[in-house]
Parts: sequence; structure tokens; C-alpha cells
Amino acid sequence: MASPPNHRLPSRWTVVCAGRAATVALALTLCLLLAGLRPLGIAWMAGWSAAACLVYGLDKWAAQVNRQRIPERVLLGLALAGGSPGALLGMVLFRHKTRKTPVLGRLGLIVAIQGALAGLWWLAQ
Repeated sequence: MASPPNHRLPSRWTVVCAGRAATVALALTLCLLLAGLRPLGIAWMAGWSAAACLVYGLDKWAAQVNRQRIPERVLLGLALAGGSPGALLGMVLFRHKTRKTPVLGRLGLIVAIQGALAGLWWLAQ
């Protein structure tokens, strides 16, 4: 008999990992802006992409050493926050979540929406 779904609060590992990823993303965004990269959107995307790639690598490591995993909602949340390029890079670089059809579909939807919004913004300029 299958075990019931887990409806617990996020684990401490998840909260710490997501918090550190957000800190890395915001710090890198600030550094890029201070270094002279003027477009906030590019700096924002670069920061969140670096964090997403890092977290995908951490989750792959956790899977290999049988540690507690980072939930897919955190991984997809980083992509949704602007880190979809880093999430895609992390998937390819670490060969992680590449066979998980639901994750690929959701990430593909996030990338399509962000691409459409970027295209609309570009046309509006």
C-alpha cells in the first residue's frame, strides 16, 4: 500500500537552501548593478540564474548521497523568479531532472511565458 502524501511544512534544509539561493541572487544582482551593468532586468536574471544553477547542483548532490532533497516547487520557483536560464543550465550541466516530464513541462511553460513577456517588452521599446 502506498504511503499517504506528505503535507508537512518545508524542512529546515529547504528553507535554508531557498534563503541562501535568494541571498546569492540578490547579492549578485546588486554587484552587477554596482559594476555598471545598467539594465536591472539583465542583472536580476543573471543573479537568479546563478542561484538556480547552484541549487540544481545541490539537489543533484543530495540525490547522489541520499540526503534530503530540495522540493521541485523551490527549483521551479527559482526559475519563475527570473532564473530560468540558470535552471536550464543546471539541468544540462548536472544532468538533473532531465527525465522528469512534469518538471520539464512546468519549466518549459515558465520559459515560454518569460520569453513571451520579454518579446512584448522588446517590441514596446
